[in-house]
Amino acid sequence: MTDVADEAARRSAHKRRLNALIHESASEEERSWAIAFLCECASEHCYETVWQTPEEYEAVHLDARSSVLAPGHRE
Repeated sequence: MTDVADEAARRSAHKRRLNALIHESASEEERSWAIAFLCECASEHCYETVWQTPEEYEAVHLDARSSVLAPGHRE
C-alpha cells in the first residue's frame, strides 16, 4: 500500500473503533432506536452521521469488509 492508502485505512479504522464504542454503549432499551454513527469513509474531512439502529449496524459489520457509509460515500 502507498502512504496515502495507509493513511486512508487508518482513518477508516479509527472511525470504525469509535462506532464500536458507540454501539457498545447502547442500552437494551436503545437497541430499537436509531443512533448516530460516524461515516466510516476514508475522507479526513468527513464526520457525517449515519442514523442506524444497533441491529442495522451489526448487519453491516457481519462482513468485515463492509463499512457504515453516508449516502454517496465510498470506503
